[in-house]
Amino acid sequence: MEGIDDVNLILRSVQIGTGASTDHTLRRATSRGELKRVVRGAYCEPQSDLTPEQSYLRQVVAVAGRTRGQRVLSHQSAAVLHEVDTLGRDYGQVHFIVDRGAERGKSVYLHRGQLLDEDIVEMGSFRVTSMARTVADVACASDFAGALTVVDCGLRRGVPRAQLEGLAARLAGSRGIANFRSALGHADEKAETAGESLSRARMIEMGDIPLPRLQHEFHSPGGIFLARSDFDWDGKVIGEFDGRGKYTADGQEADASWHAERERHNRLLRHGFVVVRWDWKILQDRRRFRALLRDGLRTGGII
Repeated sequence: MEGIDDVNLILRSVQIGTGASTDHTLRRATSRGELKRVVRGAYCEPQSDLTPEQSYLRQVVAVAGRTRGQRVLSHQSAAVLHEVDTLGRDYGQVHFIVDRGAERGKSVYLHRGQLLDEDIVEMGSFRVTSMARTVADVACASDFAGALTVVDCGLRRGVPRAQLEGLAARLAGSRGIANFRSALGHADEKAETAGESLSRARMIEMGDIPLPRLQHEFHSPGGIFLARSDFDWDGKVIGEFDGRGKYTADGQEADASWHAERERHNRLLRHGFVVVRWDWKILQDRRRFRALLRDGLRTGGII
């Protein structure tokens, strides 16, 4: 994803100050669709293919660029800058940590907190919570599934588990610390996507689903590579999360991906594996997901 330095904003203060535009011309360009208003006083050229994360990045840069004082970008805003996986898209506000004066407004959320020097990094001209601190803050602000997703991603991106454990100790007594600690106890850097983390969180929450092995490679008796599974149970049942609906926008690409996955699925079936597949929609229906898993595990003799 693009970074801070890739975001080009058109600022009203600059346009008016240099005489390049007037309020009238800016309003007219916006009404004609030639400019898109990001926040008050900041615009960008319209791009129809922007992801929600890219649109939010422009909002973060615009708001942070006019911020004064010792505010440090944090939580969801820092997560987008660090490209850390999170569940949900809480992109209505830009988040900062301040040492006093917590406030939740329409476009800005000020969290009161104490930061050490090691908790802060510089990204461009902005001060941002470090990846480790960002993971901790987002985990504390999330439910268990959201916490597991962000902690999995942090570990996968190279944040040492010991560093996160140290933050959990420092943040003792903070709101949401129980979810952070629980997520730390279950986190696994082998989870490759947010969907895989959410899948595992749902299994943990169910309580009657054996926890699977992650990212295991399977080969035929002759040594031919068959697949690397998202999940498996005792090498008999393979679980696959299908995230194409979230990540693929191009119809042709989706079609090619579908055929490749179908062939992979059939290859595993031919070698005697029980294969269970699910997607984002199924994950939203906990009863359906549980029934799907239990049926597959029962067929494979796991339960």
